[in-house]
Amino acid sequence: MGTIEQHCIPTFMGKTVEENKELGVDFADVKQWKTLKAYAKEHNQFTLDQLRLLANRREVNGLSVICKKIGKTLYLHDSAFGLWVYQQ
Repeated sequence: MGTIEQHCIPTFMGKTVEENKELGVDFADVKQWKTLKAYAKEHNQFTLDQLRLLANRREVNGLSVICKKIGKTLYLHDSAFGLWVYQQ
């Protein structure tokens, strides 16, 4: 079954943080965390409204690990979001 510590390890796409780092997703890289507005401006294929909708449903769609709210600001991890889109 596993210990409590094993259940608390954050995973993304079924992989641990270390396994995702091997795929090029480094959650510790602060430059990868962008506001939704900045992400929409940088990646024109996504509108701000689309990103807000995905971010607001992050617990359901699996984006909770790569979408973090600090204060009133939502941040999205750039390379992890690309991997998430690829997996859809």
